[in-house]
Amino acid sequence: MTVQNASLSGTDAGNYVLSSTTGVTSATIAQRVLTLGFTGNDKVYDGSTGARVAISDDRLAGDAVSASASASFADKNAGSGKAVAVQGVALSGADAGNYRLLDTAGVTTASIARAALTLNTVSASDKVYDGTQAASVSGTVAGVIGQDAVSLAGGSGVFADRNFGTGKAVAVSGFQLAGSDAGNYTLASNSGVAQANIAQRALSTWIGASGGLWSDTANWEGGVAPSGSNVLAADFAASTGTVVYSAAAGDTVLNSFTSRGGLNLTGGSLLVNGALSAANYVQSGGLLGGAGNVTVSNSFSQSGGAINVGGNLAITQASGDLRFAALTANAINLSAGTGAISQSGALVASSLATQSQTGTVLNDAGNRMKSFSASNSGAGGIALTTTSAPDLLVLGSLATGSGDVRIDSTGGVESHAITSNGGNVTLIAHSPVNVQGAISGNDVTIDASTDVRFGDGARINATRTVAVTAGTGVTFAGAATVDVLAAGGINVLAKNGDLTAADTVRINSRSAPVTLLAPNGTVRVPASVMVGVPVTTPVIPPATVSLPSNAVAALADTYNPLNQVNTSNTVSSPLLTNTTSTESTKEATDESKSGIKKSYCN
Repeated sequence: MTVQNASLSGTDAGNYVLSSTTGVTSATIAQRVLTLGFTGNDKVYDGSTGARVAISDDRLAGDAVSASASASFADKNAGSGKAVAVQGVALSGADAGNYRLLDTAGVTTASIARAALTLNTVSASDKVYDGTQAASVSGTVAGVIGQDAVSLAGGSGVFADRNFGTGKAVAVSGFQLAGSDAGNYTLASNSGVAQANIAQRALSTWIGASGGLWSDTANWEGGVAPSGSNVLAADFAASTGTVVYSAAAGDTVLNSFTSRGGLNLTGGSLLVNGALSAANYVQSGGLLGGAGNVTVSNSFSQSGGAINVGGNLAITQASGDLRFAALTANAINLSAGTGAISQSGALVASSLATQSQTGTVLNDAGNRMKSFSASNSGAGGIALTTTSAPDLLVLGSLATGSGDVRIDSTGGVESHAITSNGGNVTLIAHSPVNVQGAISGNDVTIDASTDVRFGDGARINATRTVAVTAGTGVTFAGAATVDVLAAGGINVLAKNGDLTAADTVRINSRSAPVTLLAPNGTVRVPASVMVGVPVTTPVIPPATVSLPSNAVAALADTYNPLNQVNTSNTVSSPLLTNTTSTESTKEATDESKSGIKKSYCN
């Protein structure tokens, strides 16, 4: 160490003098103790105990010295205020030699935050319809470190609705982490969306033995009541009571429905696409529909609502009258073996067949059908008002033990076999009438807005009167017959057409009067057609004037009961021989000019 500029001081310094103001000597500079401070750095869980710390010190200003060390947590797990051990502290830098450390280790604290995991996959399991929206779900997570034991637990799923379908959205939520390392992680989100299918349930079984509400799930095994299109069939084998289907049941579609008891429909809609069979049926509201067939085997009551099925409908009323409000089906069969059949609403069907004891009366203006057959074993008769246009109403067998048969159709009518024992038969058509079978009754009346045609199989048997009126023409074809069994008469009017008959036709009035009129057309009926229709031959006074043969022929034709007064008409067998009479000739000529056909009787 070099000494310079030495000097003396003190009260006696003046008594002394330095021999030299410079010199050389030696001394020691001790290292400064460097005091360190440690602050641990928080981190996100990474599966290790490694830690980082910040080091502070009291170095002299300007000195180039720094400290470094290693640090570690006591364990790897997430937590707050965790101890951090600092070891192996060392100094470095240009001035590091001027400092020393009292200790190369230390302790501090820091926190390990949980690592965030994300839902990797979310899935929902398919199920069979169970009446709920609940779904079973599962999933996996992404972001797990190393071999950490972490999995998803819990979680619930809800279908968008409870109804059957494919690819249905499922809202997933409530997942939690499980496993020995779950505490070191958190889920960024515990919800998601998946897809799954709900299959139709094959069968729902009724367990309400004494009947009850369809909508009450307690009446169904497993609490699964058929609803919507979710169940294919309903089993009511255990029930002999009445099942009440109300508006609370909503809309239900089934393939089949069989009940030994009864069904009471008060609201909602029940659609059956296969077959519905019930012993007893009551309806005050709602709709029974679908594409299937419906059979009611014991009792039926319908005061409201409607039945509208695409298949066939068969209703048997074992006792009493059968009355319905509104029926629509492909083919309808109604049976009231001990009562009558009537309606308060329209019936629409391709075909209708009825069986009754005390009458069938179906005169609703809304009726629509293409074919009708009916039998009535007792009194009361058969009556139908319907529309078949643009098709024909085909009448099959109509038979009543007593009472009238009356058919009124907007559209054409084709009849095949009608029998009224002790009653009258009336056919009214607002289009043609085509008679192909037998019609029997006291009075037989046929009225058509256009043509009336009697086919080869037509057999008209009346106890009293036959009356036929056509808006246009009347035709008797083939081997058709018209027979009046007692005094009454046969009246045929073709208003705006011809009245014609084949020579194979037979009209037998049994001495009753016969009138054949075609005021705006021609009557062409061969003489051979008329059986039991005697004609009174005019008595001609002794001749005073000789007439040519053609005048005699004209006179004979005028009095032919088979021909309208029309000089173009001729008969093959004149009823008169060549006779002359001035007075008689005038009478015949006047009648010929009148344009009116006379009636003939004995």
